Amino acid sequence: MRVIIIGAGMNGATLALALTQAIGTQIDIQIVEPTLIDSAEHPGFDARSIAIAHGTAQKLRHLNLWQHFSSVATPINKVWVFEEAKHSKIEMKKEEYQIDALGYVVPLFDVGQSLYNEIKLKPNIKLWSGYEVNQIRRTPKEAYVTIKRMIQDTSIDKESHNELCADLLVIADGTYSQSVQNLKFQKQINDYKQSALIANIQSSRGHEGQAFEMLTDEGPIALLPLNDKTSSLVWCATHESIDAKMQLSDECFLAELQKRFGDDLGSLTHIGKRFRYELKRHVLEKPISHRVVAIGNAAQTLHPIAGQGFNLGMRDITHLCEVLKKTSENNGDIGAYSVLSSYLNKRERDRVNTLYFTHELVRWFSNDHLTKKIIRHLGLLVLSKSKCLKDKIAYQAMGWF
Repeated sequence: MRVIIIGAGMNGATLALALTQAIGTQIDIQIVEPTLIDSAEHPGFDARSIAIAHGTAQKLRHLNLWQHFSSVATPINKVWVFEEAKHSKIEMKKEEYQIDALGYVVPLFDVGQSLYNEIKLKPNIKLWSGYEVNQIRRTPKEAYVTIKRMIQDTSIDKESHNELCADLLVIADGTYSQSVQNLKFQKQINDYKQSALIANIQSSRGHEGQAFEMLTDEGPIALLPLNDKTSSLVWCATHESIDAKMQLSDECFLAELQKRFGDDLGSLTHIGKRFRYELKRHVLEKPISHRVVAIGNAAQTLHPIAGQGFNLGMRDITHLCEVLKKTSENNGDIGAYSVLSSYLNKRERDRVNTLYFTHELVRWFSNDHLTKKIIRHLGLLVLSKSKCLKDKIAYQAMGWF
């Protein structure tokens, strides 16, 4: 049983270890990754932090992978969602749901290093680090991937070209996957005409495990808890607005954020390096093909308004592992189209609902249209008064289905 994974970022690395845990070392896994695994420039494990939903943490525990996340995870004890004017607020607390945390915030780079260290110990996983995919071809029974070395380094294999062979090819190399393009998957793209500014912020007051999301006419501003007095900032706004904020001095930037956000964290004292990302929704109409499946951001990339990116990808990983494990136990062909169709059938409802939920949040909560502003205000007011409706939102956010 052989699998090739293109991309050793968050989804690809997690999938390799999850498959090994679910099926055992009899599954042969080869991972193709263009950057070096210990590179600080790895795009899949950059300076960002991400939110891990409670349901995702449970899945990682079940796969015996949570230790790679828990060692650097900050628990989210309470979530506040509010309008900029703070007339309406929604509060969600872990005690309401009798759990240890609503979710967690983890720094991508630290998690990546832990996953890589584990991959190095697995005899069934071969990592082609510093290699890019040159060609993909498929026969009725197998998938072939020709790879080419692109980084000169004596620590990696000396071969400049290799052809890999497997029963199944998994594409997990992110939003702008060249393999997705080369295999001509049909993709729908929605341009939100927004960018996200990412940075770490220090404050004079500890966050006490609180996460904040402020809804503005331009887009959401989120502060997620990291260590005691550090929070991860995600500021979504128009390209022009974010470009302007990128040019501000640290002092001026903090003053503007303080004015917009308020003093819930006391004074905002320091800011780390700022990063900027354009926000578009990329969705493959059908993320399976003959002997190929795309997962994570390669299959669907979402707006960060609901923090569902990796959480949706983790559910891809969980269901794929379940289907492949069952197939292997029955001595079936893990790359057969019927097997991949079974996987897609398991994923489709959750995938469609999460895509719709996130897209509608952007439409209604990142808009300065007067009618939508009024409905947004009334909606938050109703949610703040209705535990039943608030719980439905909380269950979606926490990955409870």
